[in-house]
Amino acid sequence: QTAITSLQEIVKSHPDEIDYQDALGTALIGLGQVEQNVSQRPAADRHLQQARSLFQALRIRYPESSRVLTATTHSEKAYGVYLMDVGRATEAVQIFDQAIQAHDVLVDEFPAEPEYFAQRAAARINLAEALRSLGRWAVVVRNDESCVADLQQVVRARPDVPLYREDLAIARTNLGQSLRRLGSNTEAVPILQKALESFEEMAASYRLPRYVEGLANTRISLAQIFSELGQHDAALALVNTAIDDYRELLDVEPQSAIYQESLGLAHSNRGRIL
Repeated sequence: QTAITSLQEIVKSHPDEIDYQDALGTALIGLGQVEQNVSQRPAADRHLQQARSLFQALRIRYPESSRVLTATTHSEKAYGVYLMDVGRATEAVQIFDQAIQAHDVLVDEFPAEPEYFAQRAAARINLAEALRSLGRWAVVVRNDESCVADLQQVVRARPDVPLYREDLAIARTNLGQSLRRLGSNTEAVPILQKALESFEEMAASYRLPRYVEGLANTRISLAQIFSELGQHDAALALVNTAIDDYRELLDVEPQSAIYQESLGLAHSNRGRIL
């Protein structure tokens, strides 16, 4: 808070310096996120809104600045995440939509820059979470498809970055799950199979826990669809392998509540198939 007060004084003295404005807005976002994490909601709302207002004003003054536009999207997404945390999903959808529109401008202006596509995909992931909570599955599917398209563009531009391949695999898994909720199981199968292939390749090269977890989660998603399509042997094989994956994760982190819950759910899925 002291640092923010100092920055506010500096901004008053140097109103035309973008660096100081940017630093103040970034500090306000950081403070708001800390307050959000410790459940100081009114203060978090106030500081995140102040950051949004600051960057929106800067965008009006400097409409051609990609730096200001990027900071604006960051402030919008931070406030959208806060709104989701306090159960205001409908408002969050509007905020994430605004962030995506700002990312559209950056992507159009810098089509050869994969990072802008990656940032837009991240905003789409935020939007999907809000839409899922509202049960708007048709919109979720369209959004997930756009997210996959963005990340495909990123992976084509930067095939050497494992994180981007992981993000694409996760996005495909999300799309497959959304299609299942919409009742489009047949469409979901090839998408989940692509995600599974990617996770298998990554886990074979680097047996990182997050790759194994992504692999197991995708196996479960595909198994659920195979079971609903009447392909019980294929579904059972996937669930059994996923159970082995979760057990492997628990060997590494035996106290992980997430892995314990995932293993329990996998056993439940196995019971339904049998």
